[in-house]
Amino acid sequence: WLILGIGIFVIALGGLLMVYSQQRGEQVRIGDSLAAAHAALPAVISEQSHRETQLIQLRSQLAQAELLLYEAEARFPQLVEDIEYGEILFNYADDWNLEITSLIRSEPRDKAVGGVTFSVTSFDIDLVGRVIDIRRFTGTIAASEYLATAAVERVSMTIPAPATGEEVRSSANIELVIYGVAGGQ
Repeated sequence: WLILGIGIFVIALGGLLMVYSQQRGEQVRIGDSLAAAHAALPAVISEQSHRETQLIQLRSQLAQAELLLYEAEARFPQLVEDIEYGEILFNYADDWNLEITSLIRSEPRDKAVGGVTFSVTSFDIDLVGRVIDIRRFTGTIAASEYLATAAVERVSMTIPAPATGEEVRSSANIELVIYGVAGGQ
C-alpha cells in the first residue's frame, strides 16, 4: 500500500507541477501584455487628447463659420421693397441732377451664384441728364452701403449730337440687380 500511495502521490504532484507550470506561463504572458498596454496607454491618452483638441478647434471653426454665414445673410435683404429702393435711387438721381423717367421692378426670381441661391430683383431705370452725371450716378450706386447687395448689370446710353448753345441731355437705361435671401430663409 505504501508503494501505491507513493505512486499516487508522485502522479498527483507531477500533475500539480504541470498545471503550475502552465499557469505560470500564462501569468508571464498576461504580465507582458499588461506591461505593453501600460506602455501604450500614454500614447493612446495623448492621441485621445489630441483628437479632443481637434474636435474643439473644429467646433470653434464651425461656430465662426456659422456666425459669418449669419452676418452675411443679415446683409442681404429678406424682401426687396419698391418704395425703399425707389426712394434711394431717386435721391441719388437728384444728387446728380438727373431725372428718372421710368423705374420698373421685376418680380423676384431665384438665381444660383457660386453654389448659393439668391432671390434676385431687377430694377430697370430710365433717366435723363448729362453723361458725366449718369456715370457719377452709377458710381454712387456701386459705392452705396444701402445698395451693398446690388450690382449694375447693364448700362446703355443714348448721347445726342450737341447743338450749338444747348446743354446736351443724354438718356440712359440701367439694369440694377439686387440680391436677397432666397426663399425667405
